[in-house]
Amino acid sequence: MRSFPLNFPREIVEYAEKNAKTQKQFASYLEVIGDDIVQRVFGFRKSAKKGLLITEVVRRITGTSKYLYKNMYYSRMNGYVPVYECENVKRYYYGYLDVVFGYYDFDVWYEWDDGLVNLTNQIVNLDEAFSKSDRFRYCGYRGGCNLMEYLNAFLEDPRVELFGKIGIPPKKTLVRKAKKDRQFCQFLRNNVSDINTFGAQATVYAYDHSMTIREARNYLYNMRYLGSDVRRKCGAILGRINISPLKVVEYLKGQRDSQGIELASSYGDYLRALEYLGYDMRDTKNIFPNDFRQMHDLRLAEYDSLKAKADKKERRKLYSDFRRAGESAKPLEWSNEQYAIIIPTNAYDLVREGRALNHCVGKQGYDVKVAKGEVLIAFVRQVSRLDEPYVTVEYGFGKTPASDKLYQQHGRNNDIPDVQTQKFIEEWVARAKKIRKELMKNAG
Repeated sequence: MRSFPLNFPREIVEYAEKNAKTQKQFASYLEVIGDDIVQRVFGFRKSAKKGLLITEVVRRITGTSKYLYKNMYYSRMNGYVPVYECENVKRYYYGYLDVVFGYYDFDVWYEWDDGLVNLTNQIVNLDEAFSKSDRFRYCGYRGGCNLMEYLNAFLEDPRVELFGKIGIPPKKTLVRKAKKDRQFCQFLRNNVSDINTFGAQATVYAYDHSMTIREARNYLYNMRYLGSDVRRKCGAILGRINISPLKVVEYLKGQRDSQGIELASSYGDYLRALEYLGYDMRDTKNIFPNDFRQMHDLRLAEYDSLKAKADKKERRKLYSDFRRAGESAKPLEWSNEQYAIIIPTNAYDLVREGRALNHCVGKQGYDVKVAKGEVLIAFVRQVSRLDEPYVTVEYGFGKTPASDKLYQQHGRNNDIPDVQTQKFIEEWVARAKKIRKELMKNAG
């Protein structure tokens, strides 16, 4: 057996001799000094050439938030690494580029803030030390959480004994709730492993919302990122209508799963449009529509339309752009013996069409969409009654003519046209794609 300095406790040496491996390991020894307990942490391993190596690396006393350390450095690759002998200092400290901290005087103590070192280790004399301490004899600590963190919490409030017995950190949020709610105490006892894995915040949220701690942790993780984006982009208006950002995040996640963060800005635009248009902001059907994308596009177009019409200059530009868009689409007009496609060039024609057929084409911003070149509104007429509204078509322009789409085709009261009319419209769509392709080719 090797000899060690006298300040190495016998229990540490015996534990190291029995358990040492070639990899680094740590163990703690507790000393009772007056009313306080000092935790001494030792690093040890077994060397093929030199046998058992032991070095003391950390000391901490109850009642303080700082600790002393020596003979140890931290690298991102290997974590906390003990230095056992003075001659190895240069090799250890200067041999790694990823060293985060380290002092080069062997066997010299240095002070550091609590939290930097978190060594999971065996306490070799826990029961013996507590039996010698009047102050901590009945503290209830049985492992499973940071010893000094627990003992300091016990000094502030002995009622944290429950946490020591079941082995979870005495976080203030958990302690406060446990004092008020006995059922929460039972919840803590039943979920020790998940509490230590996922933390205090997830634990409280899981209990309050009747879910598992794992589910609560995943939920809160998403909420932290999505919620901050929602608050940043539409927090002011949410405050005016007294809606929680978390409710918005839940809603947006349901609309686009994990892409809710991408919808936050669009949702703010949507709410501002609702407010400007005078919709009831207390109606959840308005605030949280079933299909957000569809309603967003609809309300924003309506908003743009109303804003444009409210300004005389913008109104003139709207009508001019609408006319230009209609005239450029005139080559798409077509007819057969029974039906005809007519392209309007006057924005007010949409209003007359909508009123005659009792649908929304003249109300919900379609004039703006046409003016921007996003869609084409075409009128289907019976050849025998060219002046009488029959069916209205919304035709969407894609990036290429091949990706153009027929969005809607509605007759009076939004009825679907008969089969014969639908067949005519399908033939027109096919022709329109070919004509658009040819026009783009000639233009290019």
